[in-house]
Amino acid sequence: MKKNDSNRKEACIRVLKFLGNSLAHVALMTLLWSLIGCRATKQPTKQPIPISIQYRKISLHPTCLSNERIRVDKSGQIFHSKNTRECSEGQIWSDGWKKVGLVNAATRTELQQTIESISRLALPRKMIDDTAQDGKREELDFTLGTVRHRYVMQNREHQALRKAIRLLWGVLASANIPK
Repeated sequence: MKKNDSNRKEACIRVLKFLGNSLAHVALMTLLWSLIGCRATKQPTKQPIPISIQYRKISLHPTCLSNERIRVDKSGQIFHSKNTRECSEGQIWSDGWKKVGLVNAATRTELQQTIESISRLALPRKMIDDTAQDGKREELDFTLGTVRHRYVMQNREHQALRKAIRLLWGVLASANIPK
């Protein structure tokens, strides 16, 4: 750093300490900074963390009809699949993925925040009610950056996971796809 730049930096710091934080002082400080050549440092913008999410709703009945899944990939593409015909024996999916749209920036941020909040919770990875017959199994897989998470709910509920699932259904609805 040049001596002149060092002197300007010290002058900026003295002005800042002298003026405090009131709005009038901030305006005056900005004016003084510009007069003596100080520049506010630009704060780095927080880059979104790459996320991908996949939700699967699987019937525990002897049929695979109405099994459904939603996927949002790292690029924000939305995919959907709903079984409309019976599966081959031993299979749970009879219909493939259909690309249905792109998640907008605001929704992507909301998805990221929801997924981040789930990842901070100490949730059991499997929440299964073995006493219930039939019903449904729900699986929620997501990758946050490079960390993968997987949760399974079988005839059980958890509020944090349900919030993420409702948000995914909202993403699908916003893509104007019939459920």
